Amino acid sequence: MPPLVSIVMAVYNGSRYLEAQIRSISEQSYKHWELIAVDDVSTDNSPQILERLASTDSRIKVYRNKVNAGIAGNFVNAMRYATGALICFADQDDVWQANKLDVLVA
Repeated sequence: MPPLVSIVMAVYNGSRYLEAQIRSISEQSYKHWELIAVDDVSTDNSPQILERLASTDSRIKVYRNKVNAGIAGNFVNAMRYATGALICFADQDDVWQANKLDVLVA
């Protein structure tokens, strides 16, 4: 079996970008991944978007900080939930090419 890739994403008020970014992750040609999305107490509807998307794909796991940790602290928190042999970072406002994980794993 190929190695599991944990994709960690720090989220804060990213509602404008989350749909496109998570869609680009879901459409990866490399399929053995988990997305760890940690919301950093967003004030927009980011948590609701994350929960909705997670309900459609069991590889998407959503967590929420109790207090704002800032970007570095939020990525550290996200890495604590990762279970994969490999860890990859994702920004909430990126859109990935379909072969990104294949290239990174190779």
